[in-house]
Amino acid sequence: MFEKKYDFVFGIGEACSCSTALRAAHLQIQSFPTDWLAGGDIKERTALIVSDFKDFFNAEDLKYTGDNKKTDAYANTRTGITFHHDFPLHSDFAAVYPSVKAKYDRRIARMLSSIENAKNALIVYMNVPVREKERPSDAELIECLTAFEKRFPDTKFDLLYLTNDSDIPYKKRKIERIKENLFVVSFAYRPNKKEISPMAVRKRDLAKFFGQIKVNRTPSDKIKIVVTDFLTFGVKMASAFILSGSGRRAFRKRMTAFVRRLVWKNR
Repeated sequence: MFEKKYDFVFGIGEACSCSTALRAAHLQIQSFPTDWLAGGDIKERTALIVSDFKDFFNAEDLKYTGDNKKTDAYANTRTGITFHHDFPLHSDFAAVYPSVKAKYDRRIARMLSSIENAKNALIVYMNVPVREKERPSDAELIECLTAFEKRFPDTKFDLLYLTNDSDIPYKKRKIERIKENLFVVSFAYRPNKKEISPMAVRKRDLAKFFGQIKVNRTPSDKIKIVVTDFLTFGVKMASAFILSGSGRRAFRKRMTAFVRRLVWKNR
């Protein structure tokens, strides 16, 4: 299925699980504007990117929608995108907005530049696991791919669309080749548990799947990947001494993010 090496692999949604899976497979090593967002299907995400993120983060379009006990959430009333992870809990929007805007400006510039400088790029869209068997029509997916090709004519794209299907185990995954460079893949990547987050995924199966994808890396990036793995393993070992399950998870999350910033200068 993946017969080439890519210069750039990037996820465009639907939510955190896509970026998390790509990072675990070392396919994504930097942060991009579409990583931790909610809202917007593949057509809407595509339109956002090919417009160079027009109206993505205008202050006047952002409406407070509540909090998740850790951060405040704001929805973009123009695009339908919701930002769940950027504003500290009960923070002053006017005071925090400039730094968050600057962060997204960096990530937008990073993504657009990476796409433009790639000869071969892979676009990945992965449904939230609870969206059982959902997928756009072939025509809609072709429309999205064509939009990327028109906006970035010097880059050759492949588009990979993943959707959860609890009836199909990973070993029997279904692969539909819509075009030479357009694939729809279906298998069960939602854990089979009654009480679980809608964002939870089968990490091992996704790691196997994404592990097939090859990316061109500079010697510097290869070294950084090894260093990241080593330090992340150290974080995992250190967290074993934290008895509380929630405390352990929080420690790992904070320290893993710190490792990425330290090694990749990734903001």
